[in-house]
Formats: sequence, structure tokens, C-alpha cells
Amino acid sequence: MKNVSDFLRKNFQSAEKLTINEDSINVYQKKYIASLGYHTTGFGKTGGLYDLLVWKTEKDTIYNLNYDGKETPIKVYFMDDFITLGWSEYATLGRYYPAGWATKEALFCVKKSYDLKSETFRVSYIGHEGRHFADYKLFPNLKGVGSADLEYRGKLTELSLYSPDGLYKRIQFFINNGNYDSENGHSIAAFCVIRDLSRVLFHNDYEKDLEKWKAIPSKKINEAAAKILEENTKSLQKIPNVEKFIKQ
Repeated sequence: MKNVSDFLRKNFQSAEKLTINEDSINVYQKKYIASLGYHTTGFGKTGGLYDLLVWKTEKDTIYNLNYDGKETPIKVYFMDDFITLGWSEYATLGRYYPAGWATKEALFCVKKSYDLKSETFRVSYIGHEGRHFADYKLFPNLKGVGSADLEYRGKLTELSLYSPDGLYKRIQFFINNGNYDSENGHSIAAFCVIRDLSRVLFHNDYEKDLEKWKAIPSKKINEAAAKILEENTKSLQKIPNVEKFIKQ
């Protein structure tokens, strides 16, 4: 933080009075990068590590989505011409990187990550990130980006929407990546999704055998995921200013 602060004070005149804290650095880093003609997520973390995402171009469009019985218009920014996609892209030589995220104002999509006509885009991006967009308003005190509770709800949304082709692949991914003891909200959420669906569909705590999942009609899994999500919504609504729920 000191290094970034020193750089901004030296190279950006309006940052002379910057103080060394995340909020102040975030404000001036965004202004500095914007002054160069680029866009950025600002100063923050991805997976617990400070990160930097910077891109040159973005175009927006409106998607009308239905959440909780209400049609909601959501603006989606498609980002392109990246200068950096963060530490995960660097560390994996471009193999892994954030494909998109949600804020309280809009969704942001790394355009090269998706075939915009695919089910993966419709479900794992629009469905999942759109759920976050809706939840930021429904449950404003739930922990922010990457929280286990928000990810749990996003992942349940995916499993309520996927066709058979995508559904079982996604379940396998959640089985492989689920970890209740992780510090990563995505891993905790994946574990809790498989745990809760296993209790309903198999009457055990964590079914790892994908062949057993494939023996269940996909529509039944879709319906079970939707019902668990609905029950989770009702539970959260009963707790004033709820910050976390699935892992107390």
C-alpha cells in the first residue's frame, strides 16, 4: 500500500494529500488510470491478494432478467483490450483469470471468456452474476465479492437453470472444488451446495459419485436447487442485517 501511495503521489498531482488506506488509494488509483484513458476495478483484492485489472475498451447493453418474480433490467459492460487481468492470469500464464463480476450498479464481463450465445454465458455468467446483482439490494450486509453466502446463492441459481449437458459438468466441478474449511468463499459455497443437495436427493451429507447424480433426472436437480435457494432466501429475510448464514 505504501509503494502504491508513493507512486501516485509522485506521478499524479491531485494525489498529493492521499492517505495510506484502501479507500483513499482506490479513489486516486481509479482517477490516475482514468486520466491515462483506461478503465480499472480499482484497488482491492482477488482471492485475498491485492490485484490490478486494467482494460482499454468497454461496451454496454441491457439484459432484462427475472429474479424473485420481478423483471429487472441489468446493464452489462463487455470489457476488451486488457492491459492486465490480474495476478491469477499472470501466475497461470493466461489460463485462469476473472471472467466477470457484479457490482451494485452493473455487471462486468470479460468478453473473450464467453460465447455470448452459449448456455455457459446465459447461466454461469448472466444467471450467477445477476443473482449477485439482485442480492446486493436484497441483503446489503452480506459480505462482499467472493463471500460464501453470495456464492452459495449464485451457484444454486446455476444448478436451477442448467440443461443436462451443462448441469452434471457443473456438479462435478463443485464436488471437486468444494472445501468447507477453505478461506475461499467459492470453495465453501461449492461444498455447501453439494452438501445441501445431497441431503435432499441422497439423504447423505456429501455425495461425490457423479454417476449417482446422473441417475437423477436433471429437472429434479433443477427443482431441488431452486427450492433450496428459495428456503435460503426466506431464512435470510428473517435475520435483520444478516452478514453470513451458511457457515456460522
